Amino acid sequence: MKKALIIVAHGSRMESANNETLAFIEGVSSKLANYSEIVSAFLEFRKPDLKTSIDALTEKGIKEIVVFPFFLSGGSHLRDIENCISEAKNTHRGVTFLITSRLGVLNELEDFLVKYLNEFSRL
Repeated sequence: MKKALIIVAHGSRMESANNETLAFIEGVSSKLANYSEIVSAFLEFRKPDLKTSIDALTEKGIKEIVVFPFFLSGGSHLRDIENCISEAKNTHRGVTFLITSRLGVLNELEDFLVKYLNEFSRL
């Protein structure tokens, strides 16, 4: 079964910030092997939006879509993602959608930050 990953970011009015996000997503994507497609989506200020990314993947025959919210904190945009996935389930019957935990709740991120800041303080 073809499985895809959508990394969903907020988006910015500043194109340079969007480019940084896209470069990060591309770097992550180049290190993942379990997905036949890896794409980005944005909730504001940048395209493609989440619905467009979902539609494009399903047109390619993708039957499982994993959505990763690239957000440190919770908030209304997580609800926006959930609402979009709910609508997509009705539109794209036969496609499985999974939403991962958001970036900010990953223990590994906390551990990385502690290690980084400890090392930085030694400079």
